[in-house]
Amino acid sequence: MADVNQDVGTMGTQGTVNMSTQMMTDALNAIAAYKEAIDGAFSNLNTQYANVTANFTGDAANGLQEFYTNKIEAMLKKDTGSVYQLVDALKGFCEAARDQIPGDAGVDNELGKVNRQ
Repeated sequence: MADVNQDVGTMGTQGTVNMSTQMMTDALNAIAAYKEAIDGAFSNLNTQYANVTANFTGDAANGLQEFYTNKIEAMLKKDTGSVYQLVDALKGFCEAARDQIPGDAGVDNELGKVNRQ
């Protein structure tokens, strides 16, 4: 097993992460593009599956249908598949983070007022 370098990806002693609205918008755009790619791949897979199963009968065909339904569709079916649920959770995180960023540049315009108190 490879050793993991614990120093990789650390954020310093303060743990401060700087994000901008644009960063979260870019992440949301990437998520949308990923969903489109999933849709396209699943559509192509469905076409290939239909071709394979067009004249496929018997117990092996039934087993393949069960596998396809329980594994492939359960993972890739639009909106309900596990991949969509994961991507939607990530989308929700990005939207929540974006909505918490003050201003367009991530600068709290009220900070000066608070500092003067």
